[in-house]
Amino acid sequence: MKHKLIVKCVLAFLGVMLSVESQGLSILPRPRSQLAQIQKSIEIYAMKHDNRLPESLDELFQFASNYTSYGKPLLEKEDLIDPWGEPFGYERDGYRYVLWSSGPDKKTGTEDDFVEGSSSLIESWKARHTQAIAEQETNAVQEATAGAVQLPVAIEKTQTNRVPVTATQPQKNEPDETKSIPWKIPLLIGIFIFGCVTVWCCFRKRKRG
Repeated sequence: MKHKLIVKCVLAFLGVMLSVESQGLSILPRPRSQLAQIQKSIEIYAMKHDNRLPESLDELFQFASNYTSYGKPLLEKEDLIDPWGEPFGYERDGYRYVLWSSGPDKKTGTEDDFVEGSSSLIESWKARHTQAIAEQETNAVQEATAGAVQLPVAIEKTQTNRVPVTATQPQKNEPDETKSIPWKIPLLIGIFIFGCVTVWCCFRKRKRG
């Protein structure tokens, strides 16, 4: 009975992972622990520098990498990179600071951002970046509209000045089938193998018993 239960659990877990991937969601860990570690480093930096905050995360890293805690550096280089491969953002204003990750979409100022720091500065930070995103979207719409207006004129000029084509048509780019396999496929294969090994071990243990 136990090995049947394990098989069901493994299959259910694989089903959940496939469902998450089909919805386009990320299964990567949230960067809360990384943000907390960087905040701790900022606090220790301020204590050692008369309450002055670091100018940048590079300056913080230079301090934290040489400051050991329980025999380990307070910060390592990978601690400053979020789970989506982007560096954490940092701004300061006097004794206040904002620390953030742009989240899965890698765009600062959107709903999936992770933001920590001084609450009063966070509000102005959010307002500034939200406005910047809105302006970018407005500019994109205006450019698309202008392009749509100019398109008929360009087509008419092309038809007027059309010249018979005698040269061979360029070959279309064929899709590159040698691209690397997405990371989720080997991950799923690894989890499936792990589940099979677990079931086999439980079956052997029960058979010996």
